[in-house]
Amino acid sequence: MGDLESGFSHAMVALDIFTDLGNSNGKGWLYSTLGGYYYDYKDYKQAISYFQKSLVIFEDIQNTNGLSRALNGIGNAKFQVGEYETASDYINKALNFARNGGNEFTESRSLNDLGHIYRGKGDMDTALDYYNQSLSMRKRLEYSQGIITSLLDLSSLKIELELFDEAKSLINESLVISKKIKAKVKISRAHLLFHELYITTKKYKFALKHFVAHHEIDKKIFQDDADKQLSTLKAAHEAENTRKETEIHRLKNIELKDKNKKLEQTLKKLNAAQAQLIQSGKTSALGKLVAGIVHEFNTPTAVITSSMDVIDRALIKLPEVINKEITAGSSGNSNGNGLTKVLEILDQNSSANQIATKRIIDIVRNLRNFTRLDEAPVQRICI
Repeated sequence: MGDLESGFSHAMVALDIFTDLGNSNGKGWLYSTLGGYYYDYKDYKQAISYFQKSLVIFEDIQNTNGLSRALNGIGNAKFQVGEYETASDYINKALNFARNGGNEFTESRSLNDLGHIYRGKGDMDTALDYYNQSLSMRKRLEYSQGIITSLLDLSSLKIELELFDEAKSLINESLVISKKIKAKVKISRAHLLFHELYITTKKYKFALKHFVAHHEIDKKIFQDDADKQLSTLKAAHEAENTRKETEIHRLKNIELKDKNKKLEQTLKKLNAAQAQLIQSGKTSALGKLVAGIVHEFNTPTAVITSSMDVIDRALIKLPEVINKEITAGSSGNSNGNGLTKVLEILDQNSSANQIATKRIIDIVRNLRNFTRLDEAPVQRICI
């Protein structure tokens, strides 16, 4: 967040400079950049406002690349707030400008964005077509990041359509490229999609393996980002210290030392914020894992609850059936059907309970194995 805030601050300064210089093209791109910042902050209303400002400027100076970017930004923000039809209109306009301007990178992005929109509307066939068009173009352009994104979006849709073998192949392809270019965020997403695929296909051992991989990479991403921010802050801190010490010697002004003390306190707060950021990532990952475990326990628990209800009612009815059989037996009219039926019900529900209980035991065993992943292969124990 620190880098984003710093970037926003610099963009606002640059915007003032371009305004003073009368540089409309620079001003349009700065508005577009500010729209991107607000989009990343998930403030879609403000994002749309800045993209629309850039759209007006690019229309005036007839900058087709700028028009495509602004229209794409508005379309994506509209998609995020659920305005699918409006989003589709803006992205299609962006697509036309990209094609007219010969900007195939923007064209491939617009095609992929249209895939998202049609998927959101539930039109899976059209979404699939747009995703494939985008992937084909990005492969032709040898645009690695774009190829990975298209492969992952396609595999996500294939999982939803239960085309599991195709989804698996696409995820594997994305992993190969992601590892080659060391795209950690993409690698993490690929493992998360594998987790989703194996959960859906009930291959829980593989699902756990990929969830652990996803979580470990996420931790590295959080750590790398935190280290980068900390390094930047320390460099800025050291530069500021040098400047202030020089100013102190030149002006003999004690007040500057007080400001330096405040800066030290700020750095401590930033270090604390870094630790909190890493902890938030761990908490988020743990929440996802707990939600998955709860989901897996729900089915066998529901089976046991339902079976116990049936067994209770059968047990309540059993004495009545036995008395009827005894009375019928004394008169020679007993055939035993009533008692047999009750016993069959008890047997069936007992079997269902055994299966459900075994499922719970399997889940608990897998969880125990999972919690021992980091343990050493040989340990000292007390017997």
